[in-house]
Amino acid sequence: MTVIDTAVGPAPVLHRLALGVECLDAITGRRMRTDVAVGREVDTRLLPRVHDLGWPCTEFESKGIGRAQLRLDATTPTTVRLRLVDPLRRVVPRRFDLPLWTLPEILAAEPSDVPARSRLLRPWLWPASGAVLPYGTTVVRGTVRSVGGPVRWARLTAVRPADGPVGHGHADDRGEFLVVITDTGSLPPPAPSTLDIDLVVTAPDPAAVVVDPEDRYADLVVEPVARSSNPPLPGELDNPVLRGTATPPGYLPNTAAIPTLTVPVGEALALTAAIPFAA
Repeated sequence: MTVIDTAVGPAPVLHRLALGVECLDAITGRRMRTDVAVGREVDTRLLPRVHDLGWPCTEFESKGIGRAQLRLDATTPTTVRLRLVDPLRRVVPRRFDLPLWTLPEILAAEPSDVPARSRLLRPWLWPASGAVLPYGTTVVRGTVRSVGGPVRWARLTAVRPADGPVGHGHADDRGEFLVVITDTGSLPPPAPSTLDIDLVVTAPDPAAVVVDPEDRYADLVVEPVARSSNPPLPGELDNPVLRGTATPPGYLPNTAAIPTLTVPVGEALALTAAIPFAA
């Protein structure tokens, strides 16, 4: 057992953290108040003989709602593929590839240690079709479809014409999305009663998507994340990839025309026609 010096005196090291996950609400930027399953994808040969085919993961140890941890031991890999899922569809799932601090690196850093923030992932999760949003939220609810059917895992950005992004959203495996408008762009206060926006959509090429009938998350994009430095540098715990506003690997822009939408401020606009997508 190792003993390290702390601000309150010597303390025995009973276990070491490999990775902590703190899920953030993409609308508020604060910790999620919705429980999310956090797991590490593993070879199915390492799972119990009878397991959920849609969850080929070993689950992280829960540390409260929206928080989980993986302890470091001799079997911990140097890179993990994480899966974050809410089966109740209140948030859209995400997947990440992340290199970890290894046990030799952490032991070499003791007694000064590698701070927990260097072993922390803080992904933003975006509301899904089952989300309950606060009264007065400005939101566009709809579906993205191609000629072949729903467009899975699309990313959407609401852009005010001749201005810039005013909101974002992620679509789920059914192409359903909620885009929450969080800004009015360069418009001065007070907020207008309506806001004209264009929806910019990116998505995997629908023609190339292969859907696993047993694991509906198998085709969800895997986003690579760099390991934080010791101590973390600015931007390593909060960046466009973690926020889900960066374009993921392999995503293509939409070439289909989408009409400008007039969104009532403080209300939900439910689209009766699907947003068309063509790669």
